[in-house]
Amino acid sequence: MTPSRYLYQVARDNIDGKITHADVAKSLHKYYQTDDGRAEKPDTMETDQVSNRIAELLGNPSFTFAPTTLLSIHEYLFRDSLPDEWVGRICDKDITKAENAIKWRY
Repeated sequence: MTPSRYLYQVARDNIDGKITHADVAKSLHKYYQTDDGRAEKPDTMETDQVSNRIAELLGNPSFTFAPTTLLSIHEYLFRDSLPDEWVGRICDKDITKAENAIKWRY
Protein backbone atom coordinates (compact mmCIF):
# COMPACT_ATOMS: atom_id res chain seq x y z
CA MET A 1 0.00 0.00 0.00
CA THR A 2 1.30 3.42 -0.90
CA PRO A 3 0.47 6.65 0.91
CA SER A 4 -0.66 9.68 -1.06
CA ARG A 5 1.68 12.54 -1.91
CA TYR A 6 -0.64 14.68 0.15
CA LEU A 7 0.08 12.62 3.28
CA TYR A 8 3.80 13.14 2.74
CA GLN A 9 3.20 16.89 2.71
CA VAL A 10 1.13 17.06 5.89
CA ALA A 11 3.27 14.44 7.65
CA ARG A 12 6.32 16.66 7.10
CA ASP A 13 4.47 19.53 8.80
CA ASN A 14 3.64 17.17 11.68
CA ILE A 15 7.23 15.99 12.00
CA ASP A 16 8.40 19.62 12.01
CA GLY A 17 5.97 20.34 14.86
CA LYS A 18 3.78 22.70 12.82
CA ILE A 19 0.60 20.60 13.12
CA THR A 20 -0.73 17.82 15.34
CA HIS A 21 -1.91 14.34 14.36
CA ALA A 22 -5.46 15.62 14.82
CA ASP A 23 -4.68 18.34 12.29
CA VAL A 24 -3.33 15.72 9.89
CA ALA A 25 -6.54 13.68 10.28
CA LYS A 26 -8.69 16.76 9.57
CA SER A 27 -6.58 17.65 6.54
CA LEU A 28 -6.86 14.11 5.19
CA HIS A 29 -10.62 14.13 5.68
CA LYS A 30 -10.89 17.38 3.70
CA TYR A 31 -8.45 16.14 1.03
CA TYR A 32 -10.50 13.00 0.33
CA GLN A 33 -13.55 15.17 -0.30
CA THR A 34 -11.74 16.99 -3.14
CA ASP A 35 -11.44 15.85 -6.75
CA ASP A 36 -7.73 15.08 -6.21
CA GLY A 37 -8.53 12.95 -3.16
CA ARG A 38 -11.32 11.06 -4.91
CA ALA A 39 -8.92 10.33 -7.80
CA GLU A 40 -6.51 8.41 -5.52
CA LYS A 41 -6.21 4.62 -5.76
CA PRO A 42 -8.82 2.74 -3.68
CA ASP A 43 -6.52 1.72 -0.79
CA THR A 44 -4.76 5.08 -0.49
CA MET A 45 -7.24 6.70 1.89
CA GLU A 46 -7.03 3.71 4.24
CA THR A 47 -3.23 3.81 4.04
CA ASP A 48 -3.15 7.52 4.86
CA GLN A 49 -5.58 7.30 7.77
CA VAL A 50 -3.96 4.25 9.32
CA SER A 51 -0.43 5.64 8.84
CA ASN A 52 -1.35 8.79 10.73
CA ARG A 53 -2.99 6.80 13.51
CA ILE A 54 0.03 4.50 13.87
CA ALA A 55 2.33 7.52 14.11
CA GLU A 56 0.03 9.03 16.73
CA LEU A 57 0.01 5.84 18.82
CA LEU A 58 3.77 5.35 18.64
CA GLY A 59 4.38 9.00 19.53
CA ASN A 60 2.29 8.78 22.69
CA PRO A 61 4.63 8.47 25.71
CA SER A 62 2.16 6.17 27.48
CA PHE A 63 1.96 3.72 24.55
CA THR A 64 2.66 0.09 25.40
CA PHE A 65 2.33 -2.86 23.09
CA ALA A 66 0.60 -5.31 25.40
CA PRO A 67 -1.50 -8.21 24.11
CA THR A 68 -4.57 -6.91 25.92
CA THR A 69 -4.51 -3.71 23.86
CA LEU A 70 -4.45 -5.31 20.40
CA LEU A 71 -8.20 -5.21 19.83
CA SER A 72 -8.54 -1.59 20.89
CA ILE A 73 -5.59 -0.65 18.68
CA HIS A 74 -7.22 -2.47 15.75
CA GLU A 75 -10.49 -0.63 16.35
CA TYR A 76 -8.70 2.72 16.54
CA LEU A 77 -6.67 2.15 13.37
CA PHE A 78 -9.41 0.77 11.15
CA ARG A 79 -12.59 2.45 12.46
CA ASP A 80 -13.21 4.28 9.17
CA SER A 81 -11.84 1.63 6.81
CA LEU A 82 -13.53 -1.63 7.75
CA PRO A 83 -17.13 -2.59 8.53
CA ASP A 84 -18.13 -1.92 12.16
CA GLU A 85 -18.60 -5.62 12.83
CA TRP A 86 -14.91 -6.26 12.00
CA VAL A 87 -13.11 -3.52 13.90
CA GLY A 88 -11.73 -4.34 17.32
CA ARG A 89 -12.92 -7.93 17.20
CA ILE A 90 -11.30 -11.31 16.77
CA CYS A 91 -12.17 -12.54 13.30
CA ASP A 92 -12.97 -16.12 12.40
CA LYS A 93 -12.80 -15.47 8.64
CA ASP A 94 -9.77 -15.18 6.38
CA ILE A 95 -9.59 -11.49 5.44
CA THR A 96 -5.99 -11.45 4.28
CA LYS A 97 -5.04 -9.33 1.31
CA ALA A 98 -1.92 -9.15 -0.78
CA GLU A 99 0.57 -6.54 0.41
CA ASN A 100 2.39 -5.33 -2.67
CA ALA A 101 4.79 -3.08 -0.76
CA ILE A 102 6.51 -6.06 0.84
CA LYS A 103 5.36 -8.82 -1.54
CA TRP A 104 3.76 -10.78 1.28
CA ARG A 105 0.30 -11.91 2.33
CA TYR A 106 -0.74 -11.35 5.91
